[in-house]
Amino acid sequence: MAVRVRLYGTLNLTQPGRLSRFDLAVAGPTRAGELLHRLGLSPDHVELVARNGESIQLDELVADGDLLEAFPLAGGG
Repeated sequence: MAVRVRLYGTLNLTQPGRLSRFDLAVAGPTRAGELLHRLGLSPDHVELVARNGESIQLDELVADGDLLEAFPLAGGG
């Protein structure tokens, strides 16, 4: 079982090889926040998480075949 992952902006800099798209093995439905933790991403650095194109909360489940997208905080002025 696997979840497709897409990291935007600077979030991919935390991954080996700076990959922005990859598959992540999961044993079953897993909370989005747990997957971010597995990837070494702090919720403090993530502005938005989406499952299959729809915004979700970190405590919502992501399952086999889902696309999990994470967007970084935006700054500037």
